[in-house]
Amino acid sequence: MGFSAIVNQDSAKAQLIADLKARHFPAYLFVGPRGVGKRTTALTLAKALCCENRAFDSCDECRRCKAIENLNYPDLRVIFPVAPGSGEEENGEGARIAELQKEYAYDKIRPETPNNGTISIGRIRELKYEMGLPPYGGKRRVVIILDADRLTNEAANSFLKTLEEPQAQTSFILITERSSALPATIRSRCQIVRFFSIPAQTIAHFLKTRYKIPESLATIAAEVAEGSVRRALEYLKDPEQFLPEAIKDWFRQPERTKLNLAQISLTLKELPVNQLINALIFIYRQAIFAKLGIKTHYTEICQKLVDPFGKIDLSIMLAKIEYLLKALADAELYLNKRLFIHSVLVKSLAEEKKTIC
Repeated sequence: MGFSAIVNQDSAKAQLIADLKARHFPAYLFVGPRGVGKRTTALTLAKALCCENRAFDSCDECRRCKAIENLNYPDLRVIFPVAPGSGEEENGEGARIAELQKEYAYDKIRPETPNNGTISIGRIRELKYEMGLPPYGGKRRVVIILDADRLTNEAANSFLKTLEEPQAQTSFILITERSSALPATIRSRCQIVRFFSIPAQTIAHFLKTRYKIPESLATIAAEVAEGSVRRALEYLKDPEQFLPEAIKDWFRQPERTKLNLAQISLTLKELPVNQLINALIFIYRQAIFAKLGIKTHYTEICQKLVDPFGKIDLSIMLAKIEYLLKALADAELYLNKRLFIHSVLVKSLAEEKKTIC
């Protein structure tokens, strides 16, 4: 299947195939929203570079292609952010990181990056040591760095020196949602490949044909996905996380919620902060869709939660989402998780001045 298995992203695929045909092997920087195929494309490119049977694509059948899909090919390195205490050691990767790596295989829904996850100087030093050795199984080594914007300053500076030196036997693929968070010196040494959100009808078709999802459920998942295949698959795996019953109760009983914010924040502090904030963002977005006349499976439900009388100004809802998006980005900076959750709930559920829109 090779590149043809990648949903949408025709421009990115054409660019990579052209480079393969020209035997042009730059360092790449894949840039685009979450869950639109950047990691899948990177692994497909790795297979195409190492495939035993094809020159410009992957066969998906040979020993190398299968090993790359499972992340156990000796000339493939996949580096990703880890939280402190995940088993990382100064002189190598611990067993815990090796276990985590399995979740980044080709056929997996990749896990969320920990809020405090980073790529340390130790991991870059180990990479540089390995690059001093010839490839084990073929003529080319491939290094994929997921969430490259999570390189620490030390790691980024060390990796920059690697990019500045000719690497005839190694192909680098950096992946990020936030290219602006990478040092300009690294960006300038990479060829940028852009990825874009995927239309809902394309996602629905993909879910029906690839996973045999019933049409009605595939349509709902595609609406919720907001352009991300990964988000659609996460919805199919656990719809409850998008609109938890507990959060619906906060809106249905606002006065009770205000009185019990301290207890609620204590209960929630063991849950992923991202999940809480994303659920609130989802509710407000669906309520905005309702106000704009865009109908989805969840618009009516969320409108009744947020604005049952239709009197909240659109600008207020947009301000809520703006705050929540900033909170999502800032979550990793807060050491007191309970206090952070408390402040998010107070701000997102607080009553604002209501006007007729």
